[in-house]
Amino acid sequence: MVQPSFLGNDNRQLLEILAKLDHSYRGVVQLAKETTLEEIAALDAAGIVGVRWNLIEGRSALPNLSDPQWIDFLDHLKAMDWHLELHLEGNRLPEIFPALHEHGVKLVIDHIGLPVDADPLQDPGCRLLLEAGQAGRTWIKLSAPIAPP
Repeated sequence: MVQPSFLGNDNRQLLEILAKLDHSYRGVVQLAKETTLEEIAALDAAGIVGVRWNLIEGRSALPNLSDPQWIDFLDHLKAMDWHLELHLEGNRLPEIFPALHEHGVKLVIDHIGLPVDADPLQDPGCRLLLEAGQAGRTWIKLSAPIAPP
């Protein structure tokens, strides 16, 4: 189960639902960059396996991945063997994906990478994802495709 964007970093509902279900269910939360490894470990024990970044243009700026807090945050995800789920438009994916991929965090690309080109194979984000799939740390989530205008 994935934390809906409109609830932001308030993961209480998701955690309450997971607590009522059997342990075969897992969740994906939204977290602030200041979240400690200890807090992430507690979430892991509650059935959380990843973090979602909702980076749709106009909702959130892309994280500055040279910021030491973001680097620590990504290191925490790797230490817990969690994935990072990216929700952003395909044409913006090349702005952040290479640094994340180089960092070594496992990535899930939401909404098929939201290609903006009518021909997805011409979309820079889609081409990037096809190439990245060879490394075995990137998965594409086949959910809610949005047709280009």
